[in-house]
Amino acid sequence: MKDYSSGCVGKTELQCSRGVVNQFLPLTNVKLPDNLEVWGITSFSICGSTCLGNCSCLAYAHDESSNRCLMWTKDVFNLQQFEEDYSEGNTLYLRLSASDMPSSSSSGKSNKAMIFGAVLGSLGAIALVLLAVIIMLRYCRRKRMRGEKSNGTL
Repeated sequence: MKDYSSGCVGKTELQCSRGVVNQFLPLTNVKLPDNLEVWGITSFSICGSTCLGNCSCLAYAHDESSNRCLMWTKDVFNLQQFEEDYSEGNTLYLRLSASDMPSSSSSGKSNKAMIFGAVLGSLGAIALVLLAVIIMLRYCRRKRMRGEKSNGTL
């Protein structure tokens, strides 16, 4: 059995300076931690942007039934994910540094870049092979012409 009593931390410390990007990782079907703060009645998008604008906000959730914004500004304790078939779970949006976000969120961009790099690299390799073949053909042709000239003068 693994011991998670000391909790977990992000790889990169959250920064709240201008220009630093933090994002939210949605954790679905979870039991919301107990130490929440209710930030009033608001929409889902305003709840997220309010948390993003608050440097001490570590996570948020939006209660659709009451339209309340729930935020966590202290440690997020006792976070538990329910089984897939459990329908009473909530979605908690955990604030992470953009560099700590799972790669699947940007996989479309990285896959396109990888494909572009592979195609460009392949084209470069083909061009180098063609250039080598052309140089070899010219070298052989010149060598043959020099051989014919020397044969004709004997």
